[in-house]
Amino acid sequence: MQWQSYAPVAFNGRTYGVKASSLQRFMAAPSMTTVPMEIAIGGRDAPREALSRAGWRLENPLEVAQSPWDYQRYIAGA
Repeated sequence: MQWQSYAPVAFNGRTYGVKASSLQRFMAAPSMTTVPMEIAIGGRDAPREALSRAGWRLENPLEVAQSPWDYQRYIAGA
């Protein structure tokens, strides 16, 4: 995922934001399970240090998802 890729979009009275606006509520997810959790995150402003401190394993999305087939392999191996 890219941390911020576009501005929020409003449609029929609802606002749909980017991933950056909704990930915070999932930040502590790794502490709630014994299963390792990983996120492929890119972008200059991505909170890599905060995610790492929260227990997330980090991957570069440009390395694991260069093509739809690479992404499919990445997800299948999760």
